[in-house]
Amino acid sequence: MDTRIKIIAQARELFNERGVASITMRQIAQSLGISLGNLTYHFQKREDLILALYEDLVEQMNRMMESFAAHAGLLDLFFSVSRQSMQLFYNHRFFLIDLVHILRTYPDIRKRYQQLQVIREAQFTALFIQLQQKGWMRGAELPSEYEHLYQRMQILGDYWISAAATLYPEMNKELVDHYHRILIEMIYPYFTQHGRQQFSLMIRNPAD
Repeated sequence: MDTRIKIIAQARELFNERGVASITMRQIAQSLGISLGNLTYHFQKREDLILALYEDLVEQMNRMMESFAAHAGLLDLFFSVSRQSMQLFYNHRFFLIDLVHILRTYPDIRKRYQQLQVIREAQFTALFIQLQQKGWMRGAELPSEYEHLYQRMQILGDYWISAAATLYPEMNKELVDHYHRILIEMIYPYFTQHGRQQFSLMIRNPAD
């Protein structure tokens, strides 16, 4: 395996286990059995390594969004993308657990994160519009109602792992399903009767 890939994988594992602030570049090098100089050849400082991990996370998310872009079933799209996104976040859970610290400490990552939020909001806004056009979601009844729905989803998406880590010290992948159910139920009040029927079918027969 390429040394750079090994470094990224090991750093993710250590950050997930102990948090960003607790892991030094020297510790990462020692855990890999390489010299600090070898590590800094690939990543000069910890920020570079965290940025590489963030870019890896975003790249996987982008591929996921693109793969479902032409999906015929919009509810399938929402369920699948949201569930796989939360699994991906679990695999990179250090980033969400230490989100505020990372964004305060590393301005470049904060800038990229903020830019990504604009893109994601546009993507989900388009999805909500499509669901309304198909008669699965009702029209807005309050000013900025769907904008606020996305913001609530985004808050839950960014901080569910922090909540889970606080409530369940022994985190496991089963928590992904628990919090995904909380997320998808957030949109239930916005469905029409037809949409609720489709939603119920999805709940009973979730896609992998």
